Amino acid sequence: MIYRIFGGSVLALCLLSADRIVLAEPIETAAKQVLLLDEADGTVLLSSNIHQKVEPASLTKLMTAEVLLSELKAGRVLEDTIFTVSENAWRTGGAPSGSVAMFLKPKEEVPVIDLLRGIVVQSGNDAAITIAENLEGSEGKFAERMNRRAAELGLSDSSFRNASGLSDPEQVVSMADLVTLARHIHRTYPKYWPIFAEPAFEWNKVFQRNRNPALSPRIGGDGLKTGQNESLGFGVVATKAAGDRRVFLAMGGLTSRDERFQETRKLLDWALEDFARRPLYSAGDIVETVPVYGGTSETVALKLAKTFKPLIPIDGQGVTAQIEYSGPIAAPVVRGDEIARLVVRVNDRQTVSVPLLAAANVPSKGLFTRAADALGELAFGWLRNVKLPWTTAS
Repeated sequence: MIYRIFGGSVLALCLLSADRIVLAEPIETAAKQVLLLDEADGTVLLSSNIHQKVEPASLTKLMTAEVLLSELKAGRVLEDTIFTVSENAWRTGGAPSGSVAMFLKPKEEVPVIDLLRGIVVQSGNDAAITIAENLEGSEGKFAERMNRRAAELGLSDSSFRNASGLSDPEQVVSMADLVTLARHIHRTYPKYWPIFAEPAFEWNKVFQRNRNPALSPRIGGDGLKTGQNESLGFGVVATKAAGDRRVFLAMGGLTSRDERFQETRKLLDWALEDFARRPLYSAGDIVETVPVYGGTSETVALKLAKTFKPLIPIDGQGVTAQIEYSGPIAAPVVRGDEIARLVVRVNDRQTVSVPLLAAANVPSKGLFTRAADALGELAFGWLRNVKLPWTTAS
């Protein structure tokens, strides 16, 4: 059955069974920070501490890669453009550093496309520093550029101090920013996306496998990167596609490589196997009629601009939908104006929100009549009945 709730400025519908709300338990994860969402419309499937700032470790290299990819796309550098390895890059991020490295040599001349593989596949700190120094003259200057680019992309929780991810307490990111960055890279640089799925790369006779667990045949993902340090724990940014869907995952706070592998597989499989898009309304459907004061009509119908097929659990459990608006609505109302939003929640967490538009014009009455209507609405509006059709037919 359908249970109708009307209170204040929120109209709500809850799917019920046996006269009670049925809520499925959300999936559990060992990750301390996690964001998992669907690519098509950003539907959030799982989130926890998504704006908590942590040191990104080698996940920093996603931002380094983005800056280099933007140079390639703009034609300011070419794939065969040669960058030279400095003594600093070799000592700070190469073999002498004891950290993850591409194993570049001092004064070595390396094509840009190989340096891109060096940071994406091998996670080489020396490759990241070489990119930074050749593009901006120094790693410090490159970090300033990273921050400018991060601001352009809307990464509001991030602050960068170096290109490699070597420890710096002032270098921080969030899972929300990492997913935003990953989605941007996937959408913006399709030509270079296959590099993020390359399983291995060899340079200077050193063969290294990609550390990303999502690339395992047991998981079947096709990008992006891992990182690990004391602040982040074992972290990953990953993506996987199945059929016409793709999901993105960022998580941190895991305690081991094995735990990272198991959680990556579990969450990506859950997101793609336990959710489906179900048509609820078609474009132009009237979703609800809401009260208007001070107008030639006492109500206005709300419609959708396009067909609404939200992503919901296959079993339909734990799903609620709400129409939210600031009321009472005052005339004049213009057809096509956004009056409210249709919000879908799963297990009490908002997953997606779409605008509801006025289906007709409602001209204004005179000032005196509008004032009287406003008093009536404030006093008696809560008594209005609400009928909102809902279907989960597939």
